[in-house]
Amino acid sequence: EQVDFLIHFIPDLRQIPFNIHLETNGVHAEALSKIIDFCDVVAADIKLPSMMGRSYWEEHEAFLRTAGANSFVKTVVAHTVTDEEFDTLIQLLLRIHPTPTLILQPLTPISGKRSFLQPPTAECLKNFLVKARAVLPDVRLIPQMHRVWQIP
Repeated sequence: EQVDFLIHFIPDLRQIPFNIHLETNGVHAEALSKIIDFCDVVAADIKLPSMMGRSYWEEHEAFLRTAGANSFVKTVVAHTVTDEEFDTLIQLLLRIHPTPTLILQPLTPISGKRSFLQPPTAECLKNFLVKARAVLPDVRLIPQMHRVWQIP
């Protein structure tokens, strides 16, 4: 399991010293609790139900409570994202104190690959951004840079 490796590896990195930025799917709160004291920043990649086929709201909430103040949330927005699930995401973040930064990333198609997922319309993305900024303290919009750089 990855956490078993990280329990031994991260303290060695701290000796160098390195800052530890953990990027994760944001569902394994128990595993995070074993290494959170070694992490400077935790990025939780929350996949919305319309993109995953099921929801992980309870797991995400437990994870974010464990992650604490030095965490932020990234979520990819595709054309399939509904107002209801986006509202659920906002309500989840509002239950976490301090409220994590939300980073919205419009889906960027992989060049040459066909997918049922498409980017959101500009109007949809703007609506989500305005809705989130109305109630959350820090909301940002950035592209999926790994896709821009053509890294899968």
